Amino acid sequence: MVKNSESGINITFDNKTIVISSDLVPVFKFLRGIEMEVNEVLNFQSKISEGLDYFSNVLNFTIKLADTLKKYGHEVNNISIKTKRKKSISDFIKDYKCPPLIRSQVILLFSSLEVLFALDIAYKYEVSDEGKIRDHMMKPKNIDTFLNKYILNKNNPYFRSNINNFSDISSRDFRFLRNKLIHFFSIPKNFIIYYEEGKDKQELRNDIKKLDYKVHFLSVRQTASLIDNAHLLRVYEWSEDFINDRESFKRKISFVKSLVTNYGSIIVELSPKK
Repeated sequence: MVKNSESGINITFDNKTIVISSDLVPVFKFLRGIEMEVNEVLNFQSKISEGLDYFSNVLNFTIKLADTLKKYGHEVNNISIKTKRKKSISDFIKDYKCPPLIRSQVILLFSSLEVLFALDIAYKYEVSDEGKIRDHMMKPKNIDTFLNKYILNKNNPYFRSNINNFSDISSRDFRFLRNKLIHFFSIPKNFIIYYEEGKDKQELRNDIKKLDYKVHFLSVRQTASLIDNAHLLRVYEWSEDFINDRESFKRKISFVKSLVTNYGSIIVELSPKK
């Protein structure tokens, strides 16, 4: 929820209200738009699966109903349904039943994290030139500092509440995971990425105990939660800067706004043709 006040704009996250400057609203909306699009992609397969399950149930009911009606006369037996679809309905359902697109989803999550990284660089170094920001983002030290501050940090609520799952993952591990996915559509040998929690996870852990190196487990949902909370953490910090030193905040956030304005995409909804 967003609400105007004399001291700034109140935004409520999970029943917690923070105050942000009106200067931050375009940035917040930009990040919010990315978050919504990422969530749509992450939830797409589950929505498809739910729809197919419903469709399959309706189909099974229709088949049973047809079998029952056949008992009442040959007129029903002569009814046929013509369709342009060459495949059977069961084959149609199978075509849309596919394994989770794990690598693609994690790559998308890392892309959203890099947007936050770019905005953080713009604010920290007071720069809005795309080339200069890229130079800062290419330095491993800057990447590790960012990851240790917003992802692998107890100030990240999800990391803090699940610290036993992530305590052995370093910023270097996280950085290498991102690089391998982005540049080779693969993952490092010391990572196992799965879609969500399940009983097979513990069995898999038992199977890899014989390996002579440490293996990190990370799910798509865990990655999404870590990154979502990193975004919120950065907004909280901007809010604190706004309250503590408004002059400094306004100077720094102007570079972030400039970056979003000059390089951020705008989604335009077109009216369908009549």
